Amino acid sequence: MERPKINSQSLKERFPEIYKKFFSKCFLVVSAPGNFWWAGEHSVLYGVPGIKQNLPIRVYVGLERNNMKEISFGFWRNLLPSKGTFEYLELDLSTKKGIIDILKSEIAKFNKLSSADFRINILSEVPPGSGLGFSGAFGASLAAAIYLYFKKVTIKEIKSWNETSVMELIQKRGDFNKIFRLAWKIESLIQGGNSSGGAPFCSLINSYFPIVLFSQKRTDMGELEKTDSEILPSDVSGNYDLIDRILYQGARLNDIFGLKYFNTFPIHFGLIYSGETTSTSNAVDATREEKDFLNGLIKFDREFRKDFIVPESKPHLFYSEELKKEKNLWNLYLKLSTVISLRVIGAFKNLFQKGFSKKAMKDLVKGVNDYQSFFRLLGLSTNNIEEINTFIKGIFFDKGIAGAIKITGGGMGGDILFVVPHSSLIDGLDYIIEELRKKINKNIFFDYLSWIDGIEDNGVKIEHSVESKIYSEFASEGIVYIKKMERSGDVRAITYSLQEYKKNKPKIDLLLDSVNTDIYIKNKKLTSKDIRSASTTIKMMELLLNSAEKRIKNKDLPISSYRNDRNELQSKIISPLKKAINKRLKKKLAIEIHGGITDFYIELKPTNLEIYFLEKIF
Repeated sequence: MERPKINSQSLKERFPEIYKKFFSKCFLVVSAPGNFWWAGEHSVLYGVPGIKQNLPIRVYVGLERNNMKEISFGFWRNLLPSKGTFEYLELDLSTKKGIIDILKSEIAKFNKLSSADFRINILSEVPPGSGLGFSGAFGASLAAAIYLYFKKVTIKEIKSWNETSVMELIQKRGDFNKIFRLAWKIESLIQGGNSSGGAPFCSLINSYFPIVLFSQKRTDMGELEKTDSEILPSDVSGNYDLIDRILYQGARLNDIFGLKYFNTFPIHFGLIYSGETTSTSNAVDATREEKDFLNGLIKFDREFRKDFIVPESKPHLFYSEELKKEKNLWNLYLKLSTVISLRVIGAFKNLFQKGFSKKAMKDLVKGVNDYQSFFRLLGLSTNNIEEINTFIKGIFFDKGIAGAIKITGGGMGGDILFVVPHSSLIDGLDYIIEELRKKINKNIFFDYLSWIDGIEDNGVKIEHSVESKIYSEFASEGIVYIKKMERSGDVRAITYSLQEYKKNKPKIDLLLDSVNTDIYIKNKKLTSKDIRSASTTIKMMELLLNSAEKRIKNKDLPISSYRNDRNELQSKIISPLKKAINKRLKKKLAIEIHGGITDFYIELKPTNLEIYFLEKIF
């Protein structure tokens, strides 16, 4: 049976109704890709370089209007490739509350807490518990959506990241850093307080190439208040603001080595679901147990040698003697991990710089296989994973394939990465899955195959924005998109069903219908007797609502006789509109004109008047 493609485009074609249901709820949708580790997971928390790769599957986060005047969670569907369907999932209550608290803390910096009234919807193509970066992609999408919603970043700025080196983005210490650190906090909370930031970092960045990253060396030792100010804890549970202090660095591989793009990736690789979900927090706990055990060996060694090794035996000739110089055996593991990561980075450099070669492939295979051995040292493999590992390596041996296989992510379950030269495993995929299912009695599945699903080269994307007139192809028929200026002066993009819109229309103070070029006051349409030009009025109000300062210069108005003469605009457009509103509502439209006759600006100030701007009807 032929395996279908699993990427964003193919999933939209297979499940259009799921995407329509999701997009039609939201006035803003941002997406970011999942990703996996080539090397460095776990040890990247302690300053070791990590190497990640984005995948062509995404987590979509959409914001929906919420009349409860609070932040809440709503729709969530998650792809389960092994079942070939999207299923309903949900974060636990404490995680939801923690995320909302982090968001409120960030929004408080904008002085906009009173406007934090939206519902968070999630559509994830990244399988949960797979080690493919769901929490990082979710954090990246949500953080970017929050900054867009509160106008702390523009779509243009986010798009500019694609043309900017990562090192330059980091050095600017601007919006990228703020959005990344918010995403990092969200991911860290979901991961039980432990996160290197690797997953959200890569999700924000567009790259065809692997991405290299470092984060500041941290420690598991001591309580927070006892921690050296220069060495931060790896677990930031309950104190997520510590993430603002963690130093980090990263780059696309081509930024470092000036690599060229290939029409095809120089190797084939894939991800096999092991039949077991993974938990980063559990894996980190297991790693800490191993670390404690290693450090306990130093004390054991000293007790052991005290009576066993006599001076006449020249103890300096024994490696055991070297332990006297070590204060922390865990550091030896980290040195080993660093060597493996550097080998993998060097192998990719050669593969992209010179093209495929047996030597470069051999280095990559050794690095990936060595990292699986490192996982075993940490006690992070499982019987299922070892059985899959042995079976796949047997196929490599039988076919004479220079291939490698390792866990990706936290370990103790999740997906398994394999790497092979081009075309090595194109035939026989069905046989591999059938045999593994028989052996392990689990629903083993290929979550990703590079030569079928493609290579991802996009980072965070704005998929749908009513405010910016970016509409998804999945915006369903019968949905109405509106911008609303509230009494505070804030402008919010909201969605209605057509039925809701018709029901609420009579209650709206001022409705500017750009679709039909009509203006309504409490559902009564203004005529040419009320106002000289509805089209000019609507365009003028749209410009004012879209302006961050609610202020525009006359030269930015649509071309007409009104924009060149302050008196004409005042007498034919602004005054008639003010008069109609005051007559029918006894409310004030606070539009002011400042400046000269031919060089002036218009300013819209908040009052007790609610203004609705009908953007689009599907």
